[in-house]
Formats: sequence, C-alpha cells, structure tokens
Amino acid sequence: MFVDYPSLRDTLRKHVPPCGLAPAGYALNAVCFLLVDRAEPALLAIQKTDTEGYDWRGHVALPGGQIEPADRNARDAALRELHEELGIERSQ
Repeated sequence: MFVDYPSLRDTLRKHVPPCGLAPAGYALNAVCFLLVDRAEPALLAIQKTDTEGYDWRGHVALPGGQIEPADRNARDAALRELHEELGIERSQ
C-alpha cells in the first residue's frame, strides 16, 4: 500500500480542529492517528482494558482521551494521551 506522506502531512497541517464547548453531557476528546512510515505502512491502535463493567472493554481504539484544561489544543491533548498510554514522547 502506498501512502503519500508529504501530501498527508500538508493536508493535516491545514486542518483546523473544531473548538468550543462540547454539547451538554459530553466532553471534548482527542485521539492520535499515528501512521508509521516504513516499507509497509502501519496504523497504531490499542485494545481497551478488559475490566468487568467497562462499557468499551476489549474494543479496539486509537490512543486518546479527554481534552484537559492544561492542554493548549486538541493536538496537545492527543500527544499527551499518546505519552500517557504508550510512553511515546512528543519528539518521536
């Protein structure tokens, strides 16, 4: 599978994530869509914990979570969550 990484990067840099307030009863969230540039591109996904009573137990997901007051924006929140969940540093 061919991925045109330069075009993808340009497209994503131009995208302005929505901001504002979440609808009542909801929280703003951000996820990290991490593509690994190698001979065969890969997408990083995680499996949710298998905790009894957890609505999303065992589901496949992207690393991410709620946007916190200390986060500057959705990108900052996604990178923070990536580090918290998988130990991947922002610089990587």
